[in-house]
Amino acid sequence: HKSNWISLAVREANHQALIFLKAEGKKEVYVIPFDINGRAFILRVEYEGDVVVFVSGDGNVHAYRNRKGQEGKAQFMWSRPEGLTRARHHLWLDLPETYQDTSQLYLKAQDMHPMHLLISRWRIHTAQLFRWVTNVAEEAKSMDIFEVMSSASTFAQAQFDAIIAVYEKVDVMALLPWTTKESSEEALKKPNGRRDRPVPGTKRRLDPMTRDHFGFRKLLMLATDHAFVYGINSEDGTILWEYMADEGQPYKLLDLRSATAHGPPLIGVIQEVHRPSAKSFYRVTVVNALTGKQVDDLQPIQNWKRTLATLRIPIIDAESRIHVWAFATADLKLFFIPSEAHVHSIAESVYFHHADPMTLEIQGYEIQTNMRIRPSWKQSLPKPAGDERIVAEKKTFERVSSQGYVLTDRSTLYKYLNPNMVALAVHSTKAASLSVYVIDIVAGVILHHATHEHVPTDRNIHIQSTDMHYVLYTFEADSPSSSGCRMNVLSLWESDKPDERDERTTFSSFHSSMPVIVTKSFVCPSRVNALAATVTRNSVTSKSIIAALDTGNVMSIPKVMVDRFIPPGDPTVLPFSAKSVASYDLDVAGVTTITTSPTALESTSLMLCYGLDLFLTRIAPSRQFDVLKEDFEKGTVMAVIFSLGLAIVIARSLYNRRNVNVYWK
Repeated sequence: HKSNWISLAVREANHQALIFLKAEGKKEVYVIPFDINGRAFILRVEYEGDVVVFVSGDGNVHAYRNRKGQEGKAQFMWSRPEGLTRARHHLWLDLPETYQDTSQLYLKAQDMHPMHLLISRWRIHTAQLFRWVTNVAEEAKSMDIFEVMSSASTFAQAQFDAIIAVYEKVDVMALLPWTTKESSEEALKKPNGRRDRPVPGTKRRLDPMTRDHFGFRKLLMLATDHAFVYGINSEDGTILWEYMADEGQPYKLLDLRSATAHGPPLIGVIQEVHRPSAKSFYRVTVVNALTGKQVDDLQPIQNWKRTLATLRIPIIDAESRIHVWAFATADLKLFFIPSEAHVHSIAESVYFHHADPMTLEIQGYEIQTNMRIRPSWKQSLPKPAGDERIVAEKKTFERVSSQGYVLTDRSTLYKYLNPNMVALAVHSTKAASLSVYVIDIVAGVILHHATHEHVPTDRNIHIQSTDMHYVLYTFEADSPSSSGCRMNVLSLWESDKPDERDERTTFSSFHSSMPVIVTKSFVCPSRVNALAATVTRNSVTSKSIIAALDTGNVMSIPKVMVDRFIPPGDPTVLPFSAKSVASYDLDVAGVTTITTSPTALESTSLMLCYGLDLFLTRIAPSRQFDVLKEDFEKGTVMAVIFSLGLAIVIARSLYNRRNVNVYWK
């Protein structure tokens, strides 16, 4: 970007980046001591004076200064992990309990030397002891007492960290000449020969992450367009590890093994592999969710083309304790993870669908109990303008705690709870129209269809569902009477008359009646870039609708504000207020996706916005009714309890002495 540049070249040699800058009258050569092995390549270079700034293949930004007398190598200045600015896929994962360390040790005991096993057990139990002391000190410090104990715990933790640092530098297996096991140095290497390095700008943990009491600390995985998957601590945003998808772009992340099973939690990274001489295909890589390393002994050997659906089969592999996932291909074949899982039958049929976004053909399939796939139904949506395409899709399954809505006269309207519903949005640029369909994917029945005119663009079309009978969608209207962002709400009910419901004890898509649809329209003051709804552990708490606006604000809208019992009429303006802003005074730019995750508290849900910026916070729609306030006087309560206990002891002593004196009279 300098006018006097003549040439710029970037080469790779000995795992280092060599940047050649040739300008008028001078020639600069930068030898960057930066290991680009695993970073694919350098995407962009900027040069100013003696400073060069470049973007590596993982999206991170690095700055180096070229100084004389540094043996031809540039001096490192700073680095920023900007690879997360292009996140596309996410996965929430609960962390293991504190005893997960020992359970992993038991699984590896048969492959470890006794001396290595003894030292590992000493390290784990010592770490757990100091963790317990630190937690007790932190609890005491939060109560403003026992400050001496907190200081002692901090000193002990520092000493323990020093011991562990020395331990990590010692190759225990190398000290044992009679063993032929692989050294710890080799064990730390990845399958592609690249040794793990901490991500620039992050900190390293000595112990695996563990679950906190309230469930706020989770493991968040984000897959980016740079073919990298990041493991992030949801508590403080620390990047714990990064994994490079060597085969291709990450297509989807799968939860293979939870933290409650024996062994570390595992995830599956579906990669879309492109070959110059062949068609693209899909492959799955199994990764340890705590370390970001590949698990070689669980890698599937099959590759498949054109996936119709990715389904989680209600079966757990007995050997690896992995949830079995099935991949349905276009030639009606099934591939499983793990690949050695022999699934011959299932208890009941599994249904799925595939929607072609261009032809608007929706095909329903059934995986029978004998694990054979058969087409069950087919729907072709109308295309009057010829350019219609599916721009948004959302499945409405969710846990529900209440089956009805109690009215003021104590009568009940019962919800139409169908776990097989899918909402589709079809847009036409020529006709400037938007069509919304609600379809039962098991029976292939269209439950609802609505068309909106004067919708010129599909940029702000989003669909979200909540409570398994509410469907919300936003779009940009440009009608002569009114224009702007609209939010429409569909609520499905079994009947429009109170206390009327289907008496069947189990729901069946083949025998259910058509629901009663009630719609309501709202006007949004700003354009909506992303839409989501809060999710809690048991779905007892009131819900909130999360909307990311183009102004940079993230709004939390109580669900009661878009309820069906608002009087019908013209579109109502959503009353956004300062209390509804979930992003506080921060501007969250470029949000494309919002995701929520439940915590151990029924009142609280975690909310993550990502796109250009990453923003995570806690949402409590009904306030934190199950947690004491931060300013709760714990010290006062404990002092009162202690005083009452002391008074009881003194009173009992006086009472016993009085009785003795009475007996001697």
